[in-house]
Parts: sequence; C-alpha cells; structure tokens
Amino acid sequence: MGVGTLLPLPDRMRQYIVDRFYGPRPPEGLARLFSPDRAYQAALVFEHWQFLTGFPRWVGSIIAGTPHLDVISYEVDNLYGELIHDPSVHGGHYGLVLDAGEDAGLSREEIQRGPPGPKMARALEDWYSIARDRPWVETMAAVHATEMLADQRLRDRPGYH
Repeated sequence: MGVGTLLPLPDRMRQYIVDRFYGPRPPEGLARLFSPDRAYQAALVFEHWQFLTGFPRWVGSIIAGTPHLDVISYEVDNLYGELIHDPSVHGGHYGLVLDAGEDAGLSREEIQRGPPGPKMARALEDWYSIARDRPWVETMAAVHATEMLADQRLRDRPGYH
C-alpha cells in the first residue's frame, strides 16, 4: 500500500500496525506476546494495568474535544466494555486483567499498587501529555493504536504473517 493512499484513519493505523509489527522485521519479543511464559505474562498484565489506569481519562479528553457524536458514541461504548461489561468476557476488561495477573502469580494488590517501569512511566507521561495538549483526533490515534495489536481482523490484511 502506497504512502499517498487515502484511507480512513482507522484503516491507515491498522495497515501501519500490520506493516510494522507483522511484516518481515517485527519488534523483538513480539512472538513471546502470543505464547508467553508466566513471567512474561505477569509483566504484560502489570503493564496493561498501568495503561488501563489512564485509559478513562484519555478517552474523556477525546469525548470532551470532539464535535462528532459518532466518536462520542464509540468512546462511551469502549469505556463501558473496559470498565463495566464486555459480553465476550462476561465482565469488564479491568477484571479480566486482574484475573490474568492472578493466573500469572501476581496478587491483585501487586497489580493495582505497583509503580510502572521506566519505559511504561514514559509512555504514560506521553499519553497524558497528548490528551492534555494535542487535538482530540491525535489523542484517539495515540490511545487506540495499542488496541489494534490485538485486532484479529488484522489477519485478513495483506502483509500479515
């Protein structure tokens, strides 16, 4: 797909994820994401929890900044699934992450109270800064690009291995 091809932003973001993460030179460690050992699973859960703590605030800035009702509706549905109920997992994602952490040997308190590592702390600072200082569409792209890594529809895109 050429650089100048005009696609809707979500499709361009998905194509970037496929090209960058599933192309011929994926980041080191990506394979472990799909078959983690317990220690790696615990690290993923802990880092994901750190992301979830800021997620409602960042989404709130998208909702506050956008003039588009469809964006507001999308974000409200997204928050509902994250915080309260996702029918595919019979509960909210927060509970699912805590359960996965317990399966990996962490206590809920360790997950909820532990400080972020240096790289995650920097990422959190960046997301807060983008949500505070940049236009809503940039916040939306920054926050939701990470979710696209788990998007199973990516398997149908050219370049996915």
